[in-house]
Amino acid sequence: MLYRLRRFWGSLNKIALGCALLLLAVGWALVLSATLPGGQETVFPLPADAAKQALWVALGLVALFVMATVDYHVLLRLSPWIYGGALFLLALVLGIGHTSAGARRWFNLGKVYLQPGEFTKLGVLLMAVRLAAGAPSTAATERRAGWGRWLLSSVVAVGIPWALIAGQPNLGTAMLLVVCAVAVWIVVGVPWTYFAGAAGSAAAIVPFGWAFFKDYQKARLLNFLNPYRDPLGGGYTVIQSTMAIGSGGLFGRGYMHGPQNRLNFIPKHHTDFIVSVVGELTVVQPQST
Repeated sequence: MLYRLRRFWGSLNKIALGCALLLLAVGWALVLSATLPGGQETVFPLPADAAKQALWVALGLVALFVMATVDYHVLLRLSPWIYGGALFLLALVLGIGHTSAGARRWFNLGKVYLQPGEFTKLGVLLMAVRLAAGAPSTAATERRAGWGRWLLSSVVAVGIPWALIAGQPNLGTAMLLVVCAVAVWIVVGVPWTYFAGAAGSAAAIVPFGWAFFKDYQKARLLNFLNPYRDPLGGGYTVIQSTMAIGSGGLFGRGYMHGPQNRLNFIPKHHTDFIVSVVGELTVVQPQST
């Protein structure tokens, strides 16, 4: 047993592990700062969101080390089952999922909400890698003959879960699936002409796609371009976030000393708008005022 543990530790990429642990620590510290009640200057008692985040970090690290001991060939063999299970959950959530803010993308399991889209990321990535093993050779004679058929099967494999996720709607996860697939295709060596053709087709379709956007999606894009068109509504959070980053300046106000975030001027500042926390705090020691 001790030999297996030493062998496992020796095979780990220490730099990648260190970067992951550093990101987790910094992320948790930011959540703590963002959720600490106004007037509380000590870490304890931990805010509920920070305590919950610490629990998920611990469970995630356990899952990380467990999965790191699994041969990736096993995961590739299981990829059709993981992929198929993800598609089943995506279809199921559209029918009986929990609806919030106009989106149906969660299963309500009491105190826990399960989002199938998160499992789909793994399923699609594994399937893309599995298909990559059957990609045509980069030899010039085979590039013209086999890439089209192989790329079509890959696009279908990514497109089915993409359509189900976009229908929830969850455009953020849908876009991430595309980014992951494109990254795999680049590594495999898909000819650049296919990417150029796809980019041209997308550019031609975009003007006609506006009619299919929902009202809140149109409002988000317009508020992104000009948040002052609705300063007390859809543009409020963007404006407040900009003020937070601006008030932090070059050196910041110091850890747990950001008034825009500590006084809850920014909604969802511990999740969607965590960048505003980073911009307002920046350094450990607060500046004198």
